[in-house]
Amino acid sequence: MGRLAAFLCGWAALPACAGTAPPHPADTVPLLQISLSLLAVLLAIFAIAWFARRYLALGGQASGAIRVVGGLQVGNRERVLLLEVGEQWLVIGVAPGRIDALATLPRQELPSSATSGAPGGFAASLAARMRTIKTPHDAH
Repeated sequence: MGRLAAFLCGWAALPACAGTAPPHPADTVPLLQISLSLLAVLLAIFAIAWFARRYLALGGQASGAIRVVGGLQVGNRERVLLLEVGEQWLVIGVAPGRIDALATLPRQELPSSATSGAPGGFAASLAARMRTIKTPHDAH
């Protein structure tokens, strides 16, 4: 009960404090030092993370021996990937908890359309597919 009364008295004293002078600038120095120290620590963390990601091969970055040439999503969590390993291409199927080798091919040059990315590839594919689909009222 005593704590509650002290808390309420503290709130009651706030209007009385409204006419007091602002704090002296020397009183804000510790707050400024703490804020700048926190900022310096956060900047150091981000700098170390950037350096590690940029210059160290950590967690999943491929070395120069294996390169992902392409991939295709075939299900919600399944993919088919084309990997370049030396002078061979490996076609692999990737699913949760499972990786299967599907085929091994000699290394080839990619067609120019695969490397440049056809403009509107998905949109053009969807439009072509929709032209071939007959709607129920077209059958009559």
